[in-house]
Amino acid sequence: MSRFDKVEPLGGSFRAALAAAVVIGDVGVIKGVSLNSSGRLVQGAAALGAYKGVICADYTMAATQPIDVMTDGEIVDLPAGFTAGADIFIAVATGLLTMTATSNQYLGHMVETDRLIVRIAR
Repeated sequence: MSRFDKVEPLGGSFRAALAAAVVIGDVGVIKGVSLNSSGRLVQGAAALGAYKGVICADYTMAATQPIDVMTDGEIVDLPAGFTAGADIFIAVATGLLTMTATSNQYLGHMVETDRLIVRIAR
C-alpha cells in the first residue's frame, strides 16, 4: 500500500474536502485530484483543468472529509511496474499514474522502483 513519506514543509501540500467518498478499493492508491467550482477535491478526471496534486488515503473516507493533497514530496511503497529513473504522469482521463507522456500531466519521477518524487508544476 502506497503512502506519503516526506512532504516539503513550506508548501508541499494543502488540505481540502473531498467531493466524493474514498472507497475501500481506493485506499492506498495514488490518485490525481483537481478542484471543482465548490472547492471540493475531485478524484480522477480533472474537474476544472489541470490536476492540483495527488492523494493517497490511508482509510476509507466520506465525502466532505478533509484530506491532505501532496504537491511536493515523496511517496513510497508504490506497486510494481514502475522503472527507476522514469518520468511519471497523471492520466488525464482516470487520475491514475502512468509512464506514458502523451497528453498526460507531468507528476514527477521515480528514484527507485518503489519511490516517487512528486513535483506538481505551480
